[in-house]
Amino acid sequence: MDQTPDNQNLVIASFYTEAIEIEGKSRAEGRPIFEDKEMCKIQFAGDKDREYHFYAHEIWKERDNRGPAITYAQRFPEQYKRFKADEDQSVNGTPLTELVFLSKANVAELKALNIRSAESLADLPANLSKRLGMQGNTWKAQAASYLERAKGASADAKLIAELTKRDQELDALKAQVAALVADKPAEVVAEIIPTSDEPSPFEGFSDDDIKAWIRNVAPDEPLTGNFSHKTLVAKADKINARLAEEAAKAKEAA
Repeated sequence: MDQTPDNQNLVIASFYTEAIEIEGKSRAEGRPIFEDKEMCKIQFAGDKDREYHFYAHEIWKERDNRGPAITYAQRFPEQYKRFKADEDQSVNGTPLTELVFLSKANVAELKALNIRSAESLADLPANLSKRLGMQGNTWKAQAASYLERAKGASADAKLIAELTKRDQELDALKAQVAALVADKPAEVVAEIIPTSDEPSPFEGFSDDDIKAWIRNVAPDEPLTGNFSHKTLVAKADKINARLAEEAAKAKEAA
């Protein structure tokens, strides 16, 4: 029977190898016979009194209509992977040492209660946080705040990376277009940049790039004065439409 809470931040699973006596073989041989067995130890954040031990490949959840049975090794794959690689299994999440409001003594106190990560501290139930004394709720709130800020920073970093990638792709596209239209007749340029009902292809161009394009395909177009980006885009769209029309007429006449 599973006795672990639904919140996995409160579950501490670790694997180890134990020499287990095989009683049937011991009786048959008339001497103790042992075999190395992979074991799974289950502990709980904030509760040092409960601890369970299971065979790593013992069934944790029986097979049901939605899939196969699940063993403890399969339920905690990351910890089991670390165990097989002989790596540290002690922390699954953000180490307490990342929480600057905790002193070394505070960290040691929390670890003594099986609280080993910021996630476990933040999700600690009220009845367990009382065991930490008056500072328990404060630490719990500070840990939750830290994780929320970290999540926001991660989202910001992801957005920045996506925007950087988009800008790089746009720069590459603009370079390709500039290379294609360089020294090309107007009708060829119109074929390269056809008009459509889609948003203007010039919208993502810088003002200088739009002006350079206009000078290249329509050198007589006046560009003196301070034009807004919107005006330059409209001017480029108009020129592009005219070039496309001229190219279409040239095809009909050919």
